[in-house]
Amino acid sequence: MAHEVVVVSGPDRGMVVAIPEGAPLTVGRGDQSGVRLSDQHVSRAHCRLELQPGGFFLSDCGSSFGTFLNGQRVTQSFLRPGDVIRVGDSALTPRVPSTADLPTLAPTPALPAAAAVPVLPA
Repeated sequence: MAHEVVVVSGPDRGMVVAIPEGAPLTVGRGDQSGVRLSDQHVSRAHCRLELQPGGFFLSDCGSSFGTFLNGQRVTQSFLRPGDVIRVGDSALTPRVPSTADLPTLAPTPALPAAAAVPVLPA
């Protein structure tokens, strides 16, 4: 599973968008937005999500009504698992791959026990 943002409420509920590494992704209702929402209370370029080495980074793009993180208006912030971003009447949450999503390797046969080496008296 890739790093994604999921729209959890609003007109586009259920939309899932992959976040490319190293390239900011704009959230808004404009034609140039990577996450294009149909929410009329969202600015054309509302906020930006970027996948950085420390995780997701959120920044407001000077939106008309603001970008909210867990109920608090923010201009920029790193995101943690479970955070909720509110833009207009929509809520989004980042989703990161978990170790449960990683492929598992087949077990390898056990190596034979090392033969006991006799200890000679000195």
